[in-house]
Amino acid sequence: MAGVAGGTAWLLYAQGGPALVRAAGAMLPAAFAAGCGAWACLLLFPRVGAASSRWLRRLPDILLAATVAATIMLAVKHNLVTVQPFAGLLFPPAVWAAFSVWRAMNGSDRLAVKAGADILLSFLLGAQAVLLLVWLANVLDLPGAEIVAVRDAADHAGSLASLPWWVWTGIYVLLAGLLVAVLVGLAAPAALASTFQRQMKSAYIVALQRKLEAEGELAIYTQIRSQFTAAPAQPVLTGLVLKIHDISSPPAGDGDADATPTETDLARRVGELQALALGAASSPALIAGEQAAAGEAAFDGPVRDAPDVGGRLTTIENEQTQANAAAKRAEQAGDLAASAVASTISIPDIGGSEVVQIVREYLSGLIEGSPLKDTFAAWAGRLAGAKAPPDAGQVVVPDPKRLEQAALTVLSGEVLIVDPSVADPAFAHAETESPIDAAVDLTNQSRYIQEDSGPCAGCVRPPADSGDNPAEPPDDHDVEP
Repeated sequence: MAGVAGGTAWLLYAQGGPALVRAAGAMLPAAFAAGCGAWACLLLFPRVGAASSRWLRRLPDILLAATVAATIMLAVKHNLVTVQPFAGLLFPPAVWAAFSVWRAMNGSDRLAVKAGADILLSFLLGAQAVLLLVWLANVLDLPGAEIVAVRDAADHAGSLASLPWWVWTGIYVLLAGLLVAVLVGLAAPAALASTFQRQMKSAYIVALQRKLEAEGELAIYTQIRSQFTAAPAQPVLTGLVLKIHDISSPPAGDGDADATPTETDLARRVGELQALALGAASSPALIAGEQAAAGEAAFDGPVRDAPDVGGRLTTIENEQTQANAAAKRAEQAGDLAASAVASTISIPDIGGSEVVQIVREYLSGLIEGSPLKDTFAAWAGRLAGAKAPPDAGQVVVPDPKRLEQAALTVLSGEVLIVDPSVADPAFAHAETESPIDAAVDLTNQSRYIQEDSGPCAGCVRPPADSGDNPAEPPDDHDVEP
């Protein structure tokens, strides 16, 4: 109210000069009384409107009549507020009304309204302080000298606030910075909590995936070991290991030598092709189970407080510990399964260590490097919708024709990358070989194109700049099983 009055007075002075300002000032006491009375009526009516007493219900009407009478009287004789002692009764409700307005604005959801609460309160209290000083001077009949002293003191106080413009600008900038910091502090926790919640859920799912995959590997390796222990000789696997040995064998005379890097790399690639030939794909049941497990572990809900964060981090750490332990068990089971499969392969001129290492890499590419483990993981975990995995013997022992077709499909893509016009002799050579030998030779040609290393007799050379023509790994190609 005081702010509006001050602004109106300034406009009147600018437009009409001192005469209009004096005329408007004469109406301010009436407006002051009307504002205080109307505010009191608005606050009183909801409290006594439903009262059982008839006199209490009439109280707002009586107050309204008194407000109207006082407003008319002050409009006729406007100096009553500043000269009559009874006018002091108007100041307490006026101060109370100012603080009520400030409280209401401070509780608003709008930032602009909340920011203007303190400014409006200062205007209202300042205007009331001026009226109070004038009223006290008139009621107490202060001498002119004392009034001059009070005015000089007020002028001195005002001069203290009249600092250079750059000082006020610096203060406002500082306050604005503090306000921004507060707003960021209020908004940042919610945004960070949401991001942190997603990161913790992702970390939990990754740890859970590692554990489930390791459990899937453990399940299939256990079946392989059980089925191939004391099993009869496997001609297909024997031919596979012998062909890999013929391409890149250890130096002669080393006795029970280890497999060469080319042998292990080639064996792993053949294992991936076998998974491709089987049509191995990720299990939807495993993906759904991971999401369900994250929900059961309360990772879908928002982060509540510090203990909640600590509990989730502990859950993630426990899951990671279990994943590491499961991975170690799966690795040990893989070594035992490789030994069991190698026991069915007997080649006089090849040492036992070389055979076991070739078989181990073959099983690694077949199981660990393919989605086949997902099927076994969903089955071992008894997840809803899990399908029964294939027989371990069918998984390990390849169908020669299907394996050759998978190798042919992969090599066709690699040759197109090198030069579509080049006729790869590996295709013609494969037609004269057994399917197993052809599958290994075609795989070796693909390996040579990608890595440009190791022996590959009569193979098409890789492109001069392999960085511009990246080759796709075998598991990026689809083959009908």
